[in-house]
Amino acid sequence: MRGAIDRGIRRLVGYASRGYVAGPGLDDALRRREECHCLGVLATIGYWNHTEEDPETVAAICNRAIRAIASEWPETWLSIKAPALGFRDDLVMAIAWQARERGVGLHFDSLQPEVAERTWALIGKVAQVADKVGCTLPAQWERSREDTRQAIDLGLRVRVVKGQWADPSSPCDDTGAAFLGLIDLLAGRARHVAVATHDHQLARESLARLRAQGSSCELELLYGLPRRSVLEVALMAGVGARLYIPCGESWLPYAVSQLLRHPGRIGWMLSEGLVR
Repeated sequence: MRGAIDRGIRRLVGYASRGYVAGPGLDDALRRREECHCLGVLATIGYWNHTEEDPETVAAICNRAIRAIASEWPETWLSIKAPALGFRDDLVMAIAWQARERGVGLHFDSLQPEVAERTWALIGKVAQVADKVGCTLPAQWERSREDTRQAIDLGLRVRVVKGQWADPSSPCDDTGAAFLGLIDLLAGRARHVAVATHDHQLARESLARLRAQGSSCELELLYGLPRRSVLEVALMAGVGARLYIPCGESWLPYAVSQLLRHPGRIGWMLSEGLVR
């Protein structure tokens, strides 16, 4: 019975993934990036790996992405996931040096709270050698308040998200309020802030608060989610927009393992429209 449930969860995640990645390969994301260029929208490309892929394979794809980005669209950033690279200093630093040499921005995605400490350790090392480095701050996490201060001190580009995974040590009752709380901490202090939400009202208020403090900011949206109407929010605020374009086979790399451990989250996927 358990085996049948596991197979069902894997099929569900695979089905959900189809609408949220540009395609299985890096070239698919690069083609979508070209479309963004025609629309005047910036982009960030990220590879969502199979959990079975070894860190060396993921690193090779990241390095190839940097070379492709640098030759065509140097304003495009690359997002990486530290767990996919095995938290290995050698792989991450090699990617960081290549990104620096080619002028490509390197952004660290956020995953579960339990891997945040190791991810931030790598961010600190990369920030010592590269100038264009970014981090993601999930509003749901209690630790994000302290991470905000570290991001400001390191001069990072910050992406603020609601966050997919809750903080088990300190559940958040009002994610919207927590999101705006981070925005207020960053406004006028951070190097650059990407407001990553498809929530029109939250995006509008966040951008207004950042603009009021003279902050460099933009709206960042996820490929595969409705975006035309929310892009108008960025236009009205007088800021740019960026599209996060994932490629790969999996929907959020650790979704399968998460659902196998917590099958009740299937209901969350359905309620959020992630299975359609």
